[in-house]
Amino acid sequence: MPKMTGGQAIVRSLRDHDVDTVFGIPGIQLDNLFDAFYESRNNLRVIHTRHEQGAAFMAMGYAQASGRPGVFAVVPGPGLLNSLTAVATAASANLPMLGLTGQIPSDQIGQNFGMAHELKDQLAVARGIIDWVERANHASAVPDLMADAFRHMRSGRNSPAILEMAPDILGASGQVEPRAADAPLAAPEPDGELLAAAAAKLRAAKRPVILVGGGSVGAEAPLLAVAEKLGAPVIMSPNALGALPGDHPLAFSMLPGQELWQTADVALAVGTRHTVIGLAWGRQDEVELIRIDIDPTQIVKPVPPGIAMVTSAQRGLQALDAALGDGRAGPEVWPEAGAIRDDANARLAELEPLAGYCQAVRAALPRDAMIFADVTRFTVFARFAMPFY
Repeated sequence: MPKMTGGQAIVRSLRDHDVDTVFGIPGIQLDNLFDAFYESRNNLRVIHTRHEQGAAFMAMGYAQASGRPGVFAVVPGPGLLNSLTAVATAASANLPMLGLTGQIPSDQIGQNFGMAHELKDQLAVARGIIDWVERANHASAVPDLMADAFRHMRSGRNSPAILEMAPDILGASGQVEPRAADAPLAAPEPDGELLAAAAAKLRAAKRPVILVGGGSVGAEAPLLAVAEKLGAPVIMSPNALGALPGDHPLAFSMLPGQELWQTADVALAVGTRHTVIGLAWGRQDEVELIRIDIDPTQIVKPVPPGIAMVTSAQRGLQALDAALGDGRAGPEVWPEAGAIRDDANARLAELEPLAGYCQAVRAALPRDAMIFADVTRFTVFARFAMPFY
C-alpha cells in the first residue's frame, strides 16, 4: 500500500471519484491539504473565493449545473459556520455537495482550551443540518469514508456530506489503500400492482395533470413520453423549470398550474415534496394523487397519496410509460388548459417594468442558459414569466 499524508489521501480519493474542481480558501488548519492540492495541480483545480459561504455556494451551483458532486474546502470553526447556509440550501434543494473542513489539533479537540477556530462540538453543529458528517482520524481511514460520503450523496435523494480532519492528521503519513468509487445504490423497481393501478387511473382521467419538482431533472425523456400519452399539462416547480421546454404545448409554470388544479381529477407528482400544492392549493380530497419519489419518508407528506411508488423519477416514469401502452394523445393539452396559460401570460405581460426586464434578459441569453437567482422581485417574477428550455 502506498504511503500518503492525510491530505494526499483526501486528494487521491477526490480524483478516484472523478472530482476535478474544488472551491475554497486556504488557512493554517488546511496547510497540509492545500499542499496536496498543489501537488495535484495538473489534474485538480482549486478556485479561491473571497468568503467561505461563496465557496460553498459555488460548489452547490457546480452540482446543480453539472449533476456531479460539488466540493468545497474551508477552515474549521467560523469557516465551516460561514459555509453552512449553502450546505442547508443544498440539502433543501437535494444536491450532492461535499464539504472538507479542518479542525484544531487532534489532541485538543473537546478540551475547551479556547483555541483559535475551536467549536465545542463541530461534528454536532453540522449534524444539526445534514445526515452525513464524519471525522477522519488517520490517513488510512480516508478512502472508506470518502467512498461512503460519495455513495450517500448520490444514492436516493441527493444530499450534502461533510468530512473533517485535524491539521496534524492531514500532515501525518500512513499506509493508505486507495479505493475505487462505488456505484450509487440503485433505485428500487416500482411495485407492479401499484404501477398498473396508476396507469389505469391516468388513462381514465378527463383532466390529468403532472406535477414535477427538482427530482425530475435527468428524467426528461420519459416525462415527455408520459405527458404526451396523457395530453397532460406538466406543472413545473421553480427547481424543475426546463424539465419540458418552456415552448412545449404541455409546459406550465406554477402560476397557471394553480388554476388547472381547481378542475384536475388525477394528479401525478414526480420528484417533488408537494409542499406548496399539498398545503395551500386545496382540493386534496377531490384530486386522486399518484406519487413517484425516491424517499419513502417524504412520499407520504404533507398529504398521503392514493398511490405511492418509491423509486427514482427516471425508473418510475419509464415503467409508467410502458404501462400506459401505445395509445398517444399527442402534445395537445386538454381544452381549457391552454387558455388558462395564455390568460396567465397575458396578465404577467402587463406587470411592467418586470415584464420588460424579463423579456430583455431572456432575449440576451442562449436557449440553454441557466439562471441562478436570489430572492428578489424580479427573480420571483421570472419563475413564472421567463421560459426555460
